[in-house]
Amino acid sequence: MVYILQGPNVICRVDMFYLRVIKSLDKSRKEEVKLMGFGGLLELKLNYLPRQLCYWIMSRIQSCGSIEFGDEQVMMLAPIQLQCILGLPMEEKVVPLKVDRDDRVMVKKLDGIIRDYRAGGKNGDQLSLVKAIGVVTKGLDKDGNELPLANDAEKMQFRNAFLIVVLGALLCPTTKWGLLAKKLTPAITVARHSAKYDWCTMVYNWLIDCVKVFADKFDENGFAAGCGGCSLFVLVFYLDHLHRPPVRWGVLPRIKVWTAVEVTRATKEDKRRTSDDYGKLMCAPVAYGEEDHPYAVRDSSRTLVQKVAAEVVNLLKPQLQSMVSEAVRNEVQSPIKTIIPLRRRTILISDLTRMKSSDLIRRVRMELMISYLLTRRVRMELMISDLLTRRVRRDLRRVLTMTRMKRDLGRILLKTWMMSPRRRLLKTGMMSPRRRLLKTGMMNTRRILQSREVPKVPSRKLPRMECLVMNKLQVEMMY
Repeated sequence: MVYILQGPNVICRVDMFYLRVIKSLDKSRKEEVKLMGFGGLLELKLNYLPRQLCYWIMSRIQSCGSIEFGDEQVMMLAPIQLQCILGLPMEEKVVPLKVDRDDRVMVKKLDGIIRDYRAGGKNGDQLSLVKAIGVVTKGLDKDGNELPLANDAEKMQFRNAFLIVVLGALLCPTTKWGLLAKKLTPAITVARHSAKYDWCTMVYNWLIDCVKVFADKFDENGFAAGCGGCSLFVLVFYLDHLHRPPVRWGVLPRIKVWTAVEVTRATKEDKRRTSDDYGKLMCAPVAYGEEDHPYAVRDSSRTLVQKVAAEVVNLLKPQLQSMVSEAVRNEVQSPIKTIIPLRRRTILISDLTRMKSSDLIRRVRMELMISYLLTRRVRMELMISDLLTRRVRRDLRRVLTMTRMKRDLGRILLKTWMMSPRRRLLKTGMMSPRRRLLKTGMMNTRRILQSREVPKVPSRKLPRMECLVMNKLQVEMMY
Protein backbone atom coordinates (compact mmCIF):
# COMPACT_ATOMS: atom_id res chain seq x y z
CA MET A 1 0.00 0.00 0.00
CA VAL A 2 1.34 3.41 -0.98
CA TYR A 3 0.49 6.50 1.04
CA ILE A 4 0.44 9.82 -0.76
CA LEU A 5 1.30 12.65 1.57
CA GLN A 6 -0.67 15.74 0.64
CA GLY A 7 0.51 19.17 1.74
CA PRO A 8 -1.62 21.46 3.90
CA ASN A 9 -4.34 23.46 2.21
CA VAL A 10 -4.22 27.26 1.94
CA ILE A 11 -7.75 28.48 2.44
CA CYS A 12 -6.90 32.08 1.61
CA ARG A 13 -7.39 32.17 -2.18
CA VAL A 14 -4.95 34.90 -3.15
CA ASP A 15 -4.34 33.43 -6.60
CA MET A 16 -8.03 33.43 -7.50
CA PHE A 17 -8.60 36.92 -6.13
CA TYR A 18 -5.61 38.34 -8.02
CA LEU A 19 -6.20 36.63 -11.36
CA ARG A 20 -9.99 36.48 -11.60
CA VAL A 21 -11.02 39.61 -9.70
CA ILE A 22 -8.34 42.32 -9.73
CA LYS A 23 -7.21 41.66 -13.30
CA SER A 24 -10.78 41.76 -14.65
CA LEU A 25 -11.91 45.05 -13.08
CA ASP A 26 -12.37 48.01 -15.38
CA LYS A 27 -11.98 51.66 -14.41
CA SER A 28 -15.56 52.15 -13.16
CA ARG A 29 -15.43 49.04 -10.97
CA LYS A 30 -12.05 49.98 -9.50
CA GLU A 31 -13.51 53.35 -8.62
CA GLU A 32 -16.36 51.63 -6.77
CA VAL A 33 -13.87 49.49 -4.85
CA LYS A 34 -12.02 52.63 -3.76
CA LEU A 35 -15.28 54.26 -2.66
CA MET A 36 -16.03 51.17 -0.57
CA GLY A 37 -12.73 51.66 1.27
CA PHE A 38 -10.98 48.57 -0.11
CA GLY A 39 -8.74 50.39 -2.59
CA GLY A 40 -5.64 49.04 -0.85
CA LEU A 41 -6.47 45.52 -2.07
CA LEU A 42 -6.09 46.71 -5.66
CA GLU A 43 -2.36 47.11 -4.93
CA LEU A 44 -1.97 43.34 -4.47
CA LYS A 45 0.99 42.01 -6.51
CA LEU A 46 1.10 38.46 -5.09
CA ASN A 47 -0.49 35.64 -7.06
CA TYR A 48 0.27 32.71 -4.74
CA LEU A 49 0.98 31.80 -1.11
CA PRO A 50 3.67 29.31 0.02
CA ARG A 51 1.58 26.57 1.61
CA GLN A 52 4.24 25.07 3.88
CA LEU A 53 5.31 28.44 5.28
CA CYS A 54 1.73 29.61 5.87
CA TYR A 55 0.93 26.36 7.68
CA TRP A 56 4.06 26.72 9.83
CA ILE A 57 3.20 30.34 10.72
CA MET A 58 -0.36 29.40 11.65
CA SER A 59 0.99 26.77 14.03
CA ARG A 60 3.06 29.49 15.79
CA ILE A 61 0.11 31.83 16.51
CA GLN A 62 -1.39 31.68 19.97
CA SER A 63 -5.02 32.27 20.90
CA CYS A 64 -4.04 35.51 22.65
CA GLY A 65 -2.94 37.02 19.34
CA SER A 66 0.83 36.54 19.64
CA ILE A 67 3.12 35.02 17.03
CA GLU A 68 6.36 33.21 17.93
CA PHE A 69 9.36 33.46 15.61
CA GLY A 70 12.15 30.94 15.09
CA ASP A 71 14.35 32.47 17.81
CA GLU A 72 11.42 32.13 20.28
CA GLN A 73 10.82 35.88 20.29
CA VAL A 74 7.15 36.82 20.50
CA MET A 75 5.33 39.70 18.81
CA MET A 76 1.69 40.69 19.13
CA LEU A 77 -0.82 41.00 16.33
CA ALA A 78 -3.29 43.90 16.33
CA PRO A 79 -6.13 45.21 14.13
CA ILE A 80 -4.16 48.35 13.20
CA GLN A 81 -1.62 46.12 11.45
CA LEU A 82 -4.33 44.97 9.05
CA GLN A 83 -4.73 48.56 7.94
CA CYS A 84 -0.97 48.90 7.40
CA ILE A 85 -0.70 45.63 5.45
CA LEU A 86 -3.98 45.42 3.51
CA GLY A 87 -5.21 49.02 3.65
CA LEU A 88 -8.64 48.11 5.09
CA PRO A 89 -11.01 50.73 6.56
CA MET A 90 -10.84 51.17 10.34
CA GLU A 91 -13.62 53.57 11.29
CA GLU A 92 -15.88 53.86 14.33
CA LYS A 93 -18.89 51.76 13.26
CA VAL A 94 -18.88 48.05 14.12
CA VAL A 95 -19.55 45.56 11.33
CA PRO A 96 -22.86 43.79 12.08
CA LEU A 97 -22.66 40.02 12.45
CA LYS A 98 -26.19 39.52 13.79
CA VAL A 99 -29.55 40.25 12.20
CA ASP A 100 -31.76 42.78 13.95
CA ARG A 101 -35.28 41.61 13.14
CA ASP A 102 -36.71 44.92 14.25
CA ASP A 103 -34.72 46.72 11.56
CA ARG A 104 -36.94 46.25 8.51
CA VAL A 105 -34.46 47.86 6.14
CA MET A 106 -31.71 45.44 7.16
CA VAL A 107 -34.03 42.45 6.92
CA LYS A 108 -35.16 43.51 3.44
CA LYS A 109 -31.57 43.90 2.25
CA LEU A 110 -30.62 40.54 3.72
CA ASP A 111 -33.51 38.74 2.01
CA GLY A 112 -32.57 40.24 -1.36
CA ILE A 113 -28.89 39.26 -0.96
CA ILE A 114 -29.78 35.67 -0.02
CA ARG A 115 -32.20 35.43 -2.95
CA ASP A 116 -29.54 36.60 -5.45
CA TYR A 117 -26.53 34.61 -4.17
CA ARG A 118 -28.03 31.56 -2.46
CA ALA A 119 -26.01 28.35 -2.82
CA GLY A 120 -27.80 25.24 -3.98
CA GLY A 121 -28.17 21.83 -2.34
CA LYS A 122 -27.58 21.30 1.35
CA ASN A 123 -25.99 24.72 1.77
CA GLY A 124 -29.06 26.70 0.75
CA ASP A 125 -28.72 29.08 3.70
CA GLN A 126 -25.20 30.20 2.66
CA LEU A 127 -24.01 32.56 -0.07
CA SER A 128 -22.16 31.23 -3.13
CA LEU A 129 -18.82 32.77 -4.10
CA VAL A 130 -19.15 31.43 -7.64
CA LYS A 131 -22.26 33.52 -8.31
CA ALA A 132 -20.67 36.57 -6.74
CA ILE A 133 -17.52 36.20 -8.86
CA GLY A 134 -19.70 36.03 -11.98
CA VAL A 135 -21.25 39.39 -11.08
CA VAL A 136 -17.91 41.01 -10.18
CA THR A 137 -16.12 39.94 -13.36
CA LYS A 138 -18.99 40.90 -15.68
CA GLY A 139 -17.00 43.83 -17.04
CA LEU A 140 -16.28 42.62 -20.60
CA ASP A 141 -18.52 41.57 -23.45
CA LYS A 142 -17.88 38.77 -25.96
CA ASP A 143 -15.60 41.00 -28.04
CA GLY A 144 -13.52 42.00 -25.03
CA ASN A 145 -14.87 45.55 -24.77
CA GLU A 146 -15.39 47.14 -21.37
CA LEU A 147 -18.91 47.45 -20.00
CA PRO A 148 -18.82 50.12 -17.29
CA LEU A 149 -21.40 50.34 -14.55
CA ALA A 150 -24.31 52.33 -15.92
CA ASN A 151 -26.65 53.12 -13.00
CA ASP A 152 -26.96 52.95 -9.21
CA ALA A 153 -28.62 49.52 -9.28
CA GLU A 154 -25.61 47.98 -11.07
CA LYS A 155 -23.21 49.74 -8.70
CA MET A 156 -25.08 48.41 -5.66
CA GLN A 157 -25.15 44.90 -7.12
CA PHE A 158 -21.41 45.08 -7.77
CA ARG A 159 -20.72 46.26 -4.20
CA ASN A 160 -22.65 43.36 -2.67
CA ALA A 161 -20.93 40.80 -4.91
CA PHE A 162 -17.47 42.26 -4.34
CA LEU A 163 -17.92 42.25 -0.56
CA ILE A 164 -19.00 38.58 -0.70
CA VAL A 165 -15.91 37.66 -2.73
CA VAL A 166 -13.41 39.64 -0.68
CA LEU A 167 -14.71 38.25 2.62
CA GLY A 168 -15.17 34.66 1.48
CA ALA A 169 -11.95 34.31 -0.54
CA LEU A 170 -9.42 36.65 1.08
CA LEU A 171 -10.25 38.23 4.44
CA CYS A 172 -12.44 35.69 6.25
CA PRO A 173 -12.20 32.37 4.37
CA THR A 174 -13.29 29.05 5.85
CA THR A 175 -12.33 25.45 5.18
CA LYS A 176 -15.47 25.11 3.02
CA TRP A 177 -14.30 26.64 -0.24
CA GLY A 178 -16.90 28.28 -2.45
CA LEU A 179 -19.18 29.36 0.38
CA LEU A 180 -19.35 32.43 2.58
CA ALA A 181 -19.67 31.68 6.27
CA LYS A 182 -23.24 32.00 7.47
CA LYS A 183 -22.11 34.22 10.32
CA LEU A 184 -20.79 36.82 7.85
CA THR A 185 -24.02 37.19 5.87
CA PRO A 186 -25.33 40.21 7.85
CA ALA A 187 -22.08 42.10 7.07
CA ILE A 188 -23.04 42.25 3.37
CA THR A 189 -25.95 44.57 4.18
CA VAL A 190 -23.56 47.49 4.85
CA ALA A 191 -21.91 47.35 1.42
CA ARG A 192 -23.30 50.77 0.45
CA HIS A 193 -21.52 52.51 3.37
CA SER A 194 -18.72 50.00 3.95
CA ALA A 195 -16.06 52.75 4.16
CA LYS A 196 -17.55 53.91 7.49
CA TYR A 197 -17.04 50.58 9.34
CA ASP A 198 -14.20 48.92 11.24
CA TRP A 199 -13.27 45.97 9.05
CA CYS A 200 -9.81 45.56 10.60
CA THR A 201 -11.17 44.49 14.00
CA MET A 202 -13.69 42.15 12.39
CA VAL A 203 -11.04 40.40 10.25
CA TYR A 204 -8.66 40.19 13.25
CA ASN A 205 -11.29 38.58 15.49
CA TRP A 206 -12.17 36.12 12.74
CA LEU A 207 -8.49 35.16 12.41
CA ILE A 208 -8.13 34.53 16.15
CA ASP A 209 -11.26 32.33 16.17
CA CYS A 210 -9.89 30.29 13.25
CA VAL A 211 -6.53 29.95 15.04
CA LYS A 212 -8.28 28.51 18.12
CA VAL A 213 -10.07 25.90 16.01
CA PHE A 214 -6.81 25.08 14.22
CA ALA A 215 -4.95 24.69 17.54
CA ASP A 216 -7.59 22.32 18.91
CA LYS A 217 -7.43 20.09 15.82
CA PHE A 218 -3.64 20.17 15.83
CA ASP A 219 -3.38 19.25 19.51
CA GLU A 220 -5.91 16.44 19.10
CA ASN A 221 -4.65 14.83 15.90
CA GLY A 222 -1.12 16.20 15.51
CA PHE A 223 -2.10 17.60 12.14
CA ALA A 224 -4.76 19.89 10.68
CA ALA A 225 -5.84 19.93 7.04
CA GLY A 226 -5.94 23.69 6.90
CA CYS A 227 -6.70 26.87 8.75
CA GLY A 228 -9.18 29.63 8.04
CA GLY A 229 -8.50 33.31 8.43
CA CYS A 230 -6.46 35.74 6.38
CA SER A 231 -3.20 33.90 5.73
CA LEU A 232 -2.04 36.77 3.51
CA PHE A 233 -1.98 39.15 6.48
CA VAL A 234 -0.06 36.72 8.66
CA LEU A 235 2.48 35.92 5.93
CA VAL A 236 3.30 39.57 5.15
CA PHE A 237 3.56 40.41 8.85
CA TYR A 238 5.97 37.53 9.43
CA LEU A 239 8.18 38.34 6.43
CA ASP A 240 8.29 42.05 7.32
CA HIS A 241 9.66 41.25 10.79
CA LEU A 242 12.48 38.91 9.80
CA HIS A 243 16.14 39.76 10.43
CA ARG A 244 16.91 40.71 6.83
CA PRO A 245 17.00 43.88 4.68
CA PRO A 246 13.42 45.14 4.33
CA VAL A 247 11.52 45.41 1.07
CA ARG A 248 10.88 49.15 0.51
CA TRP A 249 10.24 49.87 4.16
CA GLY A 250 7.79 52.71 4.74
CA VAL A 251 5.55 51.98 1.74
CA LEU A 252 1.94 51.29 2.78
CA PRO A 253 -0.04 49.12 2.31
CA ARG A 254 2.62 46.43 2.52
CA ILE A 255 0.98 44.15 -0.06
CA LYS A 256 2.06 46.74 -2.61
CA VAL A 257 5.75 45.77 -2.33
CA TRP A 258 5.58 42.00 -1.76
CA THR A 259 5.69 40.17 -5.09
CA ALA A 260 6.09 36.48 -5.82
CA VAL A 261 9.84 36.95 -6.34
CA GLU A 262 10.33 38.70 -2.98
CA VAL A 263 8.23 36.10 -1.11
CA THR A 264 10.19 33.23 -2.67
CA ARG A 265 13.53 34.85 -1.80
CA ALA A 266 12.52 35.50 1.83
CA THR A 267 11.09 31.97 2.17
CA LYS A 268 14.35 30.38 1.00
CA GLU A 269 16.38 32.50 3.42
CA ASP A 270 14.18 31.51 6.38
CA LYS A 271 14.12 27.76 5.62
CA ARG A 272 16.44 25.51 7.62
CA ARG A 273 18.83 23.29 5.68
CA THR A 274 18.65 20.28 7.98
CA SER A 275 14.86 19.90 7.78
CA ASP A 276 11.74 21.18 6.06
CA ASP A 277 11.10 23.49 8.99
CA TYR A 278 11.28 27.29 8.99
CA GLY A 279 12.44 29.86 11.52
CA LYS A 280 16.12 30.14 10.57
CA LEU A 281 16.13 33.96 10.71
CA MET A 282 15.69 35.91 13.91
CA CYS A 283 12.97 38.44 14.64
CA ALA A 284 13.34 42.16 13.94
CA PRO A 285 11.34 44.14 16.55
CA VAL A 286 10.05 46.95 14.33
CA ALA A 287 6.66 48.62 14.01
CA TYR A 288 4.80 49.91 10.99
CA GLY A 289 4.97 53.66 10.74
CA GLU A 290 8.58 53.95 11.87
CA GLU A 291 10.73 55.77 9.31
CA ASP A 292 13.97 53.87 9.95
CA HIS A 293 14.32 50.10 9.84
CA PRO A 294 17.19 48.67 11.96
CA TYR A 295 18.37 46.44 9.10
CA ALA A 296 17.81 48.82 6.19
CA VAL A 297 20.74 50.07 4.12
CA ARG A 298 21.71 53.46 5.53
CA ASP A 299 23.44 56.41 3.91
CA SER A 300 26.66 56.78 5.88
CA SER A 301 27.97 59.65 3.74
CA ARG A 302 25.82 62.22 5.54
CA THR A 303 27.74 64.19 8.11
CA LEU A 304 26.51 65.11 11.56
CA VAL A 305 25.82 68.67 10.45
CA GLN A 306 23.66 67.46 7.57
CA LYS A 307 21.67 65.14 9.83
CA VAL A 308 21.06 67.92 12.36
CA ALA A 309 20.04 70.28 9.54
CA ALA A 310 17.57 67.70 8.20
CA GLU A 311 16.03 67.27 11.65
CA VAL A 312 15.71 71.03 12.08
CA VAL A 313 14.02 71.34 8.67
CA ASN A 314 11.56 68.58 9.57
CA LEU A 315 10.71 70.34 12.82
CA LEU A 316 10.27 73.73 11.15
CA LYS A 317 8.32 72.42 8.15
CA PRO A 318 4.80 72.90 9.68
CA GLN A 319 5.66 76.45 10.76
CA LEU A 320 7.07 77.28 7.31
CA GLN A 321 3.95 75.92 5.65
CA SER A 322 1.72 78.01 7.91
CA MET A 323 3.83 81.11 7.24
CA VAL A 324 3.61 80.58 3.47
CA SER A 325 -0.14 79.98 3.59
CA GLU A 326 -0.66 83.08 5.75
CA ALA A 327 1.47 85.22 3.42
CA VAL A 328 -0.45 83.99 0.37
CA ARG A 329 -3.76 84.58 2.18
CA ASN A 330 -2.81 88.15 3.01
CA GLU A 331 -1.72 88.71 -0.58
CA VAL A 332 -5.01 87.34 -1.87
CA GLN A 333 -7.08 89.54 0.43
CA SER A 334 -5.31 92.70 -0.76
CA PRO A 335 -7.44 94.75 -3.24
CA ILE A 336 -4.52 95.40 -5.63
CA LYS A 337 -4.25 92.94 -8.48
CA THR A 338 -0.70 92.09 -9.46
CA ILE A 339 0.63 89.64 -12.00
CA ILE A 340 2.66 86.70 -10.67
CA PRO A 341 4.80 84.61 -13.08
CA LEU A 342 4.25 80.89 -12.53
CA ARG A 343 5.78 78.24 -14.81
CA ARG A 344 6.20 80.49 -17.86
CA ARG A 345 2.70 81.95 -17.62
CA THR A 346 0.95 84.59 -15.58
CA ILE A 347 -2.10 84.42 -13.35
CA LEU A 348 -3.98 87.09 -11.48
CA ILE A 349 -4.38 87.27 -7.74
CA SER A 350 -8.13 86.88 -8.20
CA ASP A 351 -7.48 83.38 -9.52
CA LEU A 352 -5.72 82.44 -6.28
CA THR A 353 -8.92 83.01 -4.27
CA ARG A 354 -10.42 79.92 -5.87
CA MET A 355 -7.54 77.70 -4.77
CA LYS A 356 -7.14 75.87 -1.47
CA SER A 357 -4.29 76.57 0.91
CA SER A 358 -2.76 73.17 0.20
CA ASP A 359 -2.79 73.89 -3.55
CA LEU A 360 -1.18 77.27 -2.93
CA ILE A 361 1.55 75.70 -0.80
CA ARG A 362 2.12 73.08 -3.49
CA ARG A 363 2.32 75.84 -6.13
CA VAL A 364 4.81 77.82 -4.03
CA ARG A 365 6.92 74.68 -3.56
CA MET A 366 6.90 74.10 -7.30
CA GLU A 367 8.00 77.68 -7.99
CA LEU A 368 10.79 77.42 -5.43
CA MET A 369 11.96 74.19 -7.04
CA ILE A 370 11.89 75.78 -10.51
CA SER A 371 13.87 78.81 -9.28
CA TYR A 372 16.39 76.47 -7.66
CA LEU A 373 16.78 74.50 -10.90
CA LEU A 374 17.18 77.74 -12.86
CA THR A 375 19.83 78.89 -10.40
CA ARG A 376 21.69 75.63 -10.86
CA ARG A 377 21.50 76.03 -14.64
CA VAL A 378 22.88 79.59 -14.42
CA ARG A 379 25.72 78.40 -12.24
CA MET A 380 26.46 75.63 -14.73
CA GLU A 381 26.51 78.17 -17.58
CA LEU A 382 28.87 80.39 -15.62
CA MET A 383 31.12 77.43 -14.93
CA ILE A 384 31.21 76.55 -18.63
CA SER A 385 31.99 80.16 -19.57
CA ASP A 386 34.75 80.23 -16.97
CA LEU A 387 36.27 77.07 -18.47
CA LEU A 388 36.07 78.57 -21.95
CA THR A 389 37.70 81.76 -20.66
CA ARG A 390 40.51 79.74 -19.15
CA ARG A 391 41.06 77.97 -22.45
CA VAL A 392 41.15 81.26 -24.39
CA ARG A 393 43.61 82.72 -21.93
CA ARG A 394 45.80 79.66 -22.30
CA ASP A 395 45.76 79.97 -26.09
CA LEU A 396 46.56 83.68 -25.85
CA ARG A 397 49.45 82.90 -23.54
CA ARG A 398 50.84 80.45 -26.08
CA VAL A 399 50.56 83.02 -28.90
CA LEU A 400 52.25 85.64 -26.74
CA THR A 401 55.07 83.26 -25.95
CA MET A 402 55.63 82.50 -29.63
CA THR A 403 55.59 86.24 -30.40
CA ARG A 404 58.19 86.91 -27.74
CA MET A 405 60.40 84.14 -29.09
CA LYS A 406 60.21 85.56 -32.63
CA ARG A 407 60.90 89.06 -31.36
CA ASP A 408 63.94 87.93 -29.37
CA LEU A 409 65.28 86.04 -32.40
CA GLY A 410 64.89 89.08 -34.59
CA ARG A 411 66.64 91.21 -32.02
CA ILE A 412 69.58 88.80 -31.91
CA LEU A 413 69.94 88.71 -35.69
CA LEU A 414 69.66 92.50 -35.87
CA LYS A 415 72.35 92.93 -33.27
CA THR A 416 74.54 90.44 -35.10
CA TRP A 417 74.37 92.05 -38.52
CA MET A 418 74.67 95.62 -37.22
CA MET A 419 78.17 94.97 -35.82
CA SER A 420 81.39 96.00 -37.55
CA PRO A 421 82.90 93.43 -39.92
CA ARG A 422 85.78 92.70 -37.60
CA ARG A 423 83.52 92.24 -34.55
CA ARG A 424 81.00 90.14 -36.51
CA LEU A 425 83.81 87.89 -37.67
CA LEU A 426 84.89 87.47 -34.10
CA LYS A 427 81.30 86.64 -33.07
CA THR A 428 80.44 84.25 -35.85
CA GLY A 429 83.83 82.56 -36.14
CA MET A 430 84.37 83.27 -39.83
CA MET A 431 88.11 84.16 -39.43
CA SER A 432 90.87 81.78 -40.28
CA PRO A 433 92.12 79.68 -37.41
CA ARG A 434 95.51 81.44 -37.29
CA ARG A 435 94.04 84.94 -37.37
CA ARG A 436 91.41 83.99 -34.77
CA LEU A 437 94.13 82.74 -32.48
CA LEU A 438 96.11 85.90 -32.95
CA LYS A 439 93.08 88.04 -32.19
CA THR A 440 91.72 86.05 -29.26
CA GLY A 441 94.91 84.48 -27.91
CA MET A 442 93.01 81.47 -26.60
CA MET A 443 94.93 78.50 -28.11
CA ASN A 444 98.12 77.73 -29.99
CA THR A 445 98.07 77.00 -33.71
CA ARG A 446 99.10 73.32 -33.41
CA ARG A 447 96.20 72.44 -31.02
CA ILE A 448 93.62 74.11 -33.22
CA LEU A 449 94.89 72.39 -36.38
CA GLN A 450 94.84 68.98 -34.62
CA SER A 451 91.42 69.30 -32.95
CA ARG A 452 89.70 71.65 -35.43
CA GLU A 453 87.50 72.80 -32.59
CA VAL A 454 85.74 76.14 -32.70
CA PRO A 455 86.16 78.08 -29.51
CA LYS A 456 83.00 79.45 -28.02
CA VAL A 457 82.73 83.18 -27.72
CA PRO A 458 81.85 84.35 -24.21
CA SER A 459 78.26 85.46 -23.93
CA ARG A 460 79.03 88.76 -22.19
CA LYS A 461 75.80 88.45 -20.24
CA LEU A 462 73.67 87.91 -23.36
CA PRO A 463 70.23 86.29 -23.03
CA ARG A 464 70.00 82.54 -23.25
CA MET A 465 68.30 82.63 -26.64
CA GLU A 466 71.12 84.76 -28.12
CA CYS A 467 73.75 82.31 -26.89
CA LEU A 468 71.93 79.36 -28.43
CA VAL A 469 71.52 81.13 -31.78
CA MET A 470 75.16 82.25 -31.86
CA ASN A 471 76.45 78.76 -31.04
CA LYS A 472 74.32 77.32 -33.82
CA LEU A 473 75.63 79.90 -36.28
CA GLN A 474 79.21 79.10 -35.27
CA VAL A 475 78.77 75.42 -35.98
CA GLU A 476 77.10 76.04 -39.36
CA MET A 477 79.81 78.45 -40.43
CA MET A 478 82.55 76.04 -39.38
CA TYR A 479 81.30 73.19 -41.52
